[in-house]
Parts: sequence; C-alpha cells; structure tokens
Amino acid sequence: MRVRLLDHLRQQRVGLMVGCARLEQVLGRHGDAQRRLHRALSELPEPASVEAAELKMELGLAARFTGDVAGLRARAGEALAIAATLGDRALEAKSSALVAYAAAEADQGEVLAAAIDRAAELVDALTDEELADRVESALFVGWSEILLGRFDDADRHLERGVNLTRASGQGQYILMTTGRAFVLSMRGNIREATEVVATAVEIARLSGNVQFLAWALDTECRVATTRGDLDAAVACGEEGVACAAALGNPWISAPVGSALGLARVEAGDPEGSRSDLLTWGGGPELPRASVWQRCLGYEALTRAELALGRVEGADGWVRRAEALDTSWSPLAAAMTRRARARVLLARGEADEAVAAAREAADIEDDVGARVAASQSRTLEGQALAAADRRDDAITVLRRAEADLAACGAVRYADEAARELRRLGRRVTRRGRGVAAGDAGLTARELEVARLVMAGRTNREIAAELFLSEKTVETHLRHAFEKLGVSSRAALAGVLARVAPS
Repeated sequence: MRVRLLDHLRQQRVGLMVGCARLEQVLGRHGDAQRRLHRALSELPEPASVEAAELKMELGLAARFTGDVAGLRARAGEALAIAATLGDRALEAKSSALVAYAAAEADQGEVLAAAIDRAAELVDALTDEELADRVESALFVGWSEILLGRFDDADRHLERGVNLTRASGQGQYILMTTGRAFVLSMRGNIREATEVVATAVEIARLSGNVQFLAWALDTECRVATTRGDLDAAVACGEEGVACAAALGNPWISAPVGSALGLARVEAGDPEGSRSDLLTWGGGPELPRASVWQRCLGYEALTRAELALGRVEGADGWVRRAEALDTSWSPLAAAMTRRARARVLLARGEADEAVAAAREAADIEDDVGARVAASQSRTLEGQALAAADRRDDAITVLRRAEADLAACGAVRYADEAARELRRLGRRVTRRGRGVAAGDAGLTARELEVARLVMAGRTNREIAAELFLSEKTVETHLRHAFEKLGVSSRAALAGVLARVAPS
C-alpha cells in the first residue's frame, strides 16, 4: 500500500513539474523549463519509467525551442527506447511521432519516411480515448507529414487532433488548427483555410499568449499571401514579427519573419523582402529554417534580386538552394526548380526555363500542392511564350488561370490572365468572390458584415460575437477587399444587393 501511494505521489509530482515546464515554455522561458525538467528527471528512482519517457520528450521540445535540433532528436530517441520496453501503446505512439518530427526538423531524409510511416501506424491504432491522453502525437506526426509533402495524411491527423483538443480544451488546439489551415491553403481550399486560421488567431488573441499569437499570425500571413490579400498579409506578418521579437527567441521569430519576407516580395517590395528573410532567417545560410523553408526563402530571394535587376545575385541564391539535399523533400525540390526556371528565363534561356518550371509543377502536382503547381505552370507559360511557342503557352496559362481562380488565389490567377492577354487572348475578369447568396465572404465575414449593415460599431460587434476588436477589424478589411469597397456604407449597399437577409 505504501509503495503504491509513493508511486502515485511521484506520478503527481512529475505531472506537476511537466505542467509547470509547459507553462514556462509557452511564456518563452525555455531555459527555466529545461532546468525544471532536468531536476525532475534526476529525482526519478526508476530511469526507465513512463515518467522518465515523458520528461525526456519535454526536454526534447525545450531543446528545440533553443535551436538545439540534435538535442530534440536525442531525447526523442531515448523516450522511444523506454516506451518500447514498457509496452505502452500511447506512449510509444507519442515518442515515435516526436522522433519523426525531430527527423523532419533535422533534415534527416534518409530516415524520415520510415519514421513517419511507423508513427502514423501507431497513432492510427489508438482509440480516441488513448490519443486524447497524448494528443501531441497527432500534432507531431501531422507537422512531420507537412514537411514531407504528405498533405492528405497531415490533414487527417491534424483534423483528428483538432477534434480531440476542441473537446478537451487542450492548448495544442492552436498549433493543430494552424497546421490544418496551412494544409488547406496548399491544397487550394483557400476559403476554408481563411476561416480555420481566423479561428486560431482569435483563440490566440483571447489567450493573451504572445507566442501562440506569433505562430497563428505566421500562418495567417501565409494564407493571406496565397489568397492575394497582400495588405492583410504584410500587416499579419509585421504584427507576428513584433510578437515574436518581444520573446527574444530567434527560433520563434524566424518562421514568421520568413512569412513576412514572402509577403513583401509578392507586394512588390524586394528590398524589404530581402531584409526580412536574411534578418530573421539568421543570414545567407538561413540556418533557422528546415530545408523546405530554406528553399522557399531562396526562391523569394531569387525573385527579389530579379526585381532589382541583379540576375547574377539571383543565380547565387539558386545555387545555394541547389547545394542542399532536397531528394527527400518534394516541395523543396520543386521550389529549387522554380527558382532556377526564373533565372533561366531572365537570361533568355527559354527552353531550359520551360523544362525546369514543368518539373516543378509535376512535383507539386504529385503531392497535391495545387496552388504551387499552378504558379509553376504560370511560369512555364511565360517561358513557352518567350520560346515562341504561343499555342502551348496559351494552353498552359489557361489551365493555370482556371485552377488558381477556382482555388480563390485571385492575385495569382490575375497574373496568369495578364500573360494570356499579352498573347492576345481575351480573358473574362473573374470576380473576387461576389456571388448571390453569400457574396463570396466566409461565414464569419458575412456575420460581421450583416452587423455592420445593422449599424453596429466594431466594439458592439466584438461584444456580440465574443471576438476581439482586432479580429472584427480583420474580418471587415477582408470583406472590403472581396467586395471592392472602402466604406461601411458601401459594404452595406453591396451586401444588400448580392446577399440580402
């Protein structure tokens, strides 16, 4: 009896220490979290116990927050070894998922696919009750699958995790939700992605946690860029960078700084893009990013240099991307090929640019990255036109324009349409979503717009819908952009015509 009581008390103490360490991590106090976890681990009488495995996984995550990817990998492996000896299914699933995530973060392509396969098998075998106790398993495996370009699997795991965290109110909800929004955006479900990420941002704002808000704004910036709402993208990126910078942790600042840099190059600010990508990425090697994010950054830097008329500078960034091992990361490989196609086209090597852009589109098609594939296809069409292959260019550009418009990637669709017009093809300008019934707005945007029609102020709308005023302003800005208006009165007028109550 006394032994069982001591075991129970020890488990409670470890659980309390883990809970405190997690709180310190979300507050940005990663050093304090590591010290607390090391102390708890040193006090355990049994080094191969469930408590030891849990502490090692928490130590691995704490290491990642300080940029120690090797530490994450080592601790995850130690936890998995313990879990395997204990025969604890849920513990083994969670530690396997963390091993897969560590491999993705460390760019360990030679072991990543097998690690993800094993983790997914274990997670899928858990009941909802088992997974709810260690729901981070779905988070780790889902984000690993994103990095490998397995979007269908990632969406399935993250959606399951979202449903469980929604029911239990666990803090992983925001990270699961932003992951889903990113996947939806990549697959071309931009409208749904906009709604999903708006929910994540709102929950992060209401939580008062700056770190969660920085992560959510990172994804909102990326979704808004894909949607073509560049003012919103830059605003989200700037706010996200400010939040992350307040934490003083470059490993949190780097992702949102990268998102802002990508938004700026799309918005026609190559110097600003270059500055953000290099500042927040840690310099020309972009050491704070995974292979995929580095290639994404190098492609944006390539565009920035070309916009500034510096072809050789652009070629230098492409060469950096080409020096990386992208054999295991289809999206990294595709971005590298697209960057090379841009430089080839700038040099007048049109046929070679066609081949490189087509390779990028084929890779992106294979993994279901619908928007990215259509962007590569637009570049292929430009190169075909430069190679005097007008009919082929028209065929490719028509496909790109139609696919992008269907996804809701309005600005990218407009880019393809402009290329078609240059080739003498008339393209009917597609509306930005204004259609009878819902006016092309998301459910939340329409809800906010109807309250504007009713004469409510932003403060009153926020109180009625249990939102922050900042979120109401964001929804209203999106509604203005989609409906092509600039005032509340004009919004009410358009909505009364196309979506009457």
